[in-house]
Amino acid sequence: MVIKHNTEADYTSRQIGITNRALAKSTEKLSTSYRVNRAADDAAGLAVSEGMRGQIRGLDRGAMNTEEATGFCQVADGAMQELEDIVHRIRQLSVQSADDTNTEQDRVMIQHEIEQLIVEVERITDDTEYNTIKVFNDNSSSSKGSARGLEKVLGQSQLSTDKYGMNMKDTIDFSVGTWNRTGKEADASGGYYDNAVNKVIADINTDTGGAITSIPKSIPSSSNSVQKIVSGNYTVTVTYGNLKPDGRTRLISKVQMETYDPATGQTTPPKNYSLSSVGPGWTDGTQGYGDKTEYSCAWIDFDGLGTKYKLSDLYGEGFNTGCGHCRGENRYNIRFTGSGGDSFKVEPNPDKTGRYWYTVTVDISSCTSGSDIIKRVVDAANSYPTFTKHYVQFAHENGGSKLYLYDTTPGTTAGIFNPYIVSSDSTMKEEKRALGIQVGGNSGQLVALDKPYLDKYSLGVAWVDLTTREGAEEAMVSCDDAIDILNLKRSHMGSMVNRFGHAYDNDLNGSENIQASESLIRDLDMADEMVKYSASRIVQQAAQSMLSQANSSKDGVLALFR
Repeated sequence: MVIKHNTEADYTSRQIGITNRALAKSTEKLSTSYRVNRAADDAAGLAVSEGMRGQIRGLDRGAMNTEEATGFCQVADGAMQELEDIVHRIRQLSVQSADDTNTEQDRVMIQHEIEQLIVEVERITDDTEYNTIKVFNDNSSSSKGSARGLEKVLGQSQLSTDKYGMNMKDTIDFSVGTWNRTGKEADASGGYYDNAVNKVIADINTDTGGAITSIPKSIPSSSNSVQKIVSGNYTVTVTYGNLKPDGRTRLISKVQMETYDPATGQTTPPKNYSLSSVGPGWTDGTQGYGDKTEYSCAWIDFDGLGTKYKLSDLYGEGFNTGCGHCRGENRYNIRFTGSGGDSFKVEPNPDKTGRYWYTVTVDISSCTSGSDIIKRVVDAANSYPTFTKHYVQFAHENGGSKLYLYDTTPGTTAGIFNPYIVSSDSTMKEEKRALGIQVGGNSGQLVALDKPYLDKYSLGVAWVDLTTREGAEEAMVSCDDAIDILNLKRSHMGSMVNRFGHAYDNDLNGSENIQASESLIRDLDMADEMVKYSASRIVQQAAQSMLSQANSSKDGVLALFR
């Protein structure tokens, strides 16, 4: 009989320790209801579970995002409903004004309401917001947010205005200085002016029986603006009332012919020859002409290359222009690049059939000054005649650092200028008009929500004038176009609401199923664990009793000493 070591007690004590640890784990699991509370419980299971938890939270947040995107769409749709109501009212007034039973004063009074309605269109499109995000126009002009485009690179002081859009508010006089301009000469062969004058000459030739076969198409501006051509009994009076931009050459504005009748000794009333394709406004991609040499313009100052900005700062940036004569439905971009040479792209306007976005990409990698950049822009634009075939052209004064964008019809300020790229796929891409809605739980799971770009110009109601019957007739057409645009935008918002509804359901479905899978890994089977807990408690109590017995098993040794 030995007393140095009590093997039975040692063994029982170790078993009690094992049982106590098992009980501690069971107690922890039962108190948290989790099978896996730490990595030691199930290293692989914990990793899988945590990954699933990240997905679940991401999907739940994505579902909330879709609800917020739906809210944005509903705000936009509600505002467009108001815009549509206004357009319907404008059309109703247009129908009223088109009736010739209205006096001139009646139409003036109707126009007063039209002007207020147009102001309200502008207010709605300018001020409608969702969480301070502009719904219908850009949210990041320097006065209301961070700068973008050329404003970001060059600074606002180097742009002609701090309110972009329809803003050819400055003026430029081409009779002073030496200029390079895009487009072709107003009287270029084959243009509208040239063809129209040729038709007039042909008509005069026929009417005079070949007595008068030609008239000067242009004269020096120093000459008398009224010229008479006499042959036999025919007198043709040509009025040269238009000037080319430089002011050195006059173009025809009016042609009349009188015929003397020898039998009666009387002269017939003057016959007017139609020059509908010749008057101010018919530019056909020309450099413009009219009754003066001063034109409305916007400008960009590229001064400061190497000091205020780097050439690479312009890469990917650019500007947009267009004319108000087509209500901004045709848009023209200049985009700067540092490689790949120049290129030209035409994209259809998704909002208006037969209208387009034209983009010239200009390689400026070799430029060393602002003047070089402007020359590259002018040269690149002239390389693509389709690009310059509109009412807004570019001009550059030799030695200057400013690029001028001018409307080729003197007296109009309807040209568009924006210091950023405008693209056909839902309009303003450069300034991030497409909102990225994070609908999924992982990176890149975005849905693009295109903001509906709208203002009084894109709707075509900015120039509604009901003071004449002709203006009222034109306004009806403009209103029909505006209603079509609004219906298209509203249908897009409605379809996005439906899409976000499906995305919301899918997120919740995914979250629910992943949660079920995660539960199998992480959650505790309470009944099973209670069985284990109860068994461990019984074993613990039995072991404690056996330890007591093992400790008292050596008491018999003391009897040997009595």
